[in-house]
Amino acid sequence: MFLRLNFAIFLLGATSAFAQVPPDLSTMIQTFDYEFQWSGIGTNFWVYNYTTPTIINNELQAYTPDACQGDNVASVGRLRADRRMWNGMAYTSCSITTFAHFDQTYGYFIMRARIPKGQGIWPSFWMLPSSGAWPPEVDIMENNGQDTTSVYMTVHFRNGAQDQTKYTSAMDLSTGYHTYALEWTPTELIWFVDGIARKVYTGQNIPNVPMYILANVAVGGTWPGSTNSSTSFPQSMDIDYIRAYQFNPVPAGAMPNPISLNSIVIRQNGASVPYLVTAKAGDTLSIYSGALVGPNALPSGGVYEIGICAYSGSPCYAFDVQPLGALAAASQIGLTYKYVVPANLADGWYNVYVTVLTAGATVTSQVATRFAVRNNSTPFIAPLTALPPALYP
Repeated sequence: MFLRLNFAIFLLGATSAFAQVPPDLSTMIQTFDYEFQWSGIGTNFWVYNYTTPTIINNELQAYTPDACQGDNVASVGRLRADRRMWNGMAYTSCSITTFAHFDQTYGYFIMRARIPKGQGIWPSFWMLPSSGAWPPEVDIMENNGQDTTSVYMTVHFRNGAQDQTKYTSAMDLSTGYHTYALEWTPTELIWFVDGIARKVYTGQNIPNVPMYILANVAVGGTWPGSTNSSTSFPQSMDIDYIRAYQFNPVPAGAMPNPISLNSIVIRQNGASVPYLVTAKAGDTLSIYSGALVGPNALPSGGVYEIGICAYSGSPCYAFDVQPLGALAAASQIGLTYKYVVPANLADGWYNVYVTVLTAGATVTSQVATRFAVRNNSTPFIAPLTALPPALYP
């Protein structure tokens, strides 16, 4: 997880007059498009984040997969926060990321969504480096739910400082759908709300590394503060679409997404299993993963690695490494591995991850699923109670 410091500061020397308009999308290449039309949020596009044992920003929620919902009636994705105990946390919510599925350097990124409302509710649309480093970070939209007329737009610098601007709208942004967008070039960051430029940054700290997209609803935390008796639940950020575009031609230094990894699929003892697997010593987990090369061919060589690590991140080790073969544009890479749960594996959650390391040292990795080991009879995690029926606008 990444620590986000969200103090409202303004570095006026790094801003300029707002004469900009959104780029002409007809001249750009659409590189990502998720329209949230279905009953669920597709794992071929999104990785669902989970709360680690380390609490970030003093937040109060656990991120659970069932809180990431689709709504066929409203044709939206629903990132839903509820007052519900799970694993010692008082609330559950949803976080989705394109980590290892999509990243990009420079371009135009846009979300159309309706934000939630309430003291202690913290919706965000943001970007992080695919390398796993922090900072930098770009927050396209953050909101403190006690004031749903305001949007915070921030770039976090490598040195730990930041440039943040608060935009105040004449309307309550939780009552309808609005667009939140970022234009990112080698020399400029421009934030848009409903197609109008609200912040421009032209300083020396513009990120120049591939970044992936995140959207989430946090509950509580250092910045918005805790919920109180005025906060009603459930709350949700309802997303119509998230899209990304690349400039044509691509700015010098921009790295295309070289490897698009598919979600990891697990079968237990030869049978299909739910998204979360509970295994015991001796069980065989058949793990399937694949990747698509593109849009450009990559140097031959490198490795395709699949591994496992404890939920807390340690220990972590690879249990299969295969050499990469064809790396022509649009070629497919596939991997299947059978993992037998050892008797000495401690009870707890374990991540399954994939890493692609090309000859050119480009790394793309993902944590796409996890499984639980329960060799002992004592439950180590609280059961997750069912959510009430879906919300409707």
